Amino acid sequence: MGFVGDFYDDVARSVGFLSRIPMPGRHFVGYDGRLSRAVRAFPLAGIVIVLPSAAAASAMNALQVSSLFAAFVVIALQTLLTGALHEDGLGDTADGFGGGRDRDAALEIMKDSRVGTYGAVALILSFGLRVSALASILPLFTPLGAGMAILGAAALSRAAMVWHWSSLPPPATAALRLPPGHRTRPPRASPSASACLRPCCSSISPRPRPLAWSLRSSPSSSPSKVSAGSRRARSADIRATPSAPRSNSPKSQCSEPLR
Repeated sequence: MGFVGDFYDDVARSVGFLSRIPMPGRHFVGYDGRLSRAVRAFPLAGIVIVLPSAAAASAMNALQVSSLFAAFVVIALQTLLTGALHEDGLGDTADGFGGGRDRDAALEIMKDSRVGTYGAVALILSFGLRVSALASILPLFTPLGAGMAILGAAALSRAAMVWHWSSLPPPATAALRLPPGHRTRPPRASPSASACLRPCCSSISPRPRPLAWSLRSSPSSSPSKVSAGSRRARSADIRATPSAPRSNSPKSQCSEPLR
């Protein structure tokens, strides 16, 4: 296969990595998932990904739609097409730098799928800045110029991503090689963990039932036939019955730690 065919495959692989746009499976035959060669097509892949957003911006500019509404639509389309890939990275980075005490703690926070305070604030500021900036410059362009500006920004941002990757050392030893369509399953509890939880949970004694439950559970008695003295006696018995305290000692817990 020549240079054109290889570059075409790299464009398809880059689009599959950077977005949720489905690509034909023939471009991934024999592909090991590495991005070392596919990154050369990132700028062109960025143009392909934002084509719907650029077309929407040009159409709304030609129809003289409100620039603020047009900016929201453009940013929303880009977020949907990319699967919030860049927003996810921004939130993880903000949480890691904001909450990590050192390098290892920051990397551990970045691996967490939950969004923290720093990540939420960074995402709000990011969307607000992008929408306001786009709304302020859209009226300055012609309909064709608005679409071309969005395409140029997409190509430059993907090229800057490649430059950033090549300029900085990797923070972790694991290589970035996620083939398109890759999904991870949440880990299931091991059999030893389940066996450990059963005796710990069974050691907790149930709470005493209220008087009304005790009366309903007895087939030979009904509330109308129970005298006031019997009710007081039953209440005294229930209050006098001590419940088994919950033990917090290590001996009552499972000797094998949960994994």
